[in-house]
Amino acid sequence: TPVAKSLLQSLLQGDPSKRLGGGFGDGEEVKSHPFYSGIDWIAIQQRRVSPPFRPNVSQGGDVKYFDKEFVDLPVVNSEVDDAGHLRDANHFEGFTYQNSDLADRALL
Repeated sequence: TPVAKSLLQSLLQGDPSKRLGGGFGDGEEVKSHPFYSGIDWIAIQQRRVSPPFRPNVSQGGDVKYFDKEFVDLPVVNSEVDDAGHLRDANHFEGFTYQNSDLADRALL
């Protein structure tokens, strides 16, 4: 529909400052888009709305609702040793940036 197209185009806007939800209105911008005009956000927040689909998941790694095409793809950026154990990869070796604001908060 044109309304759905408008929502997707707004969410996929390349410039973050022009992207729906990327301004001062934050998530309220998204919630006020015409695509969501029939949504009672307060009822959702209060959990008075049942989800349209509730997956029956048997365990944490259950992927039965994923298309087999994607489940069979090789895992990228997950390094394993010769025994098949996941290795702790240091993808940021030599990276020196430290957010001083976060460091200050950690001291509190």
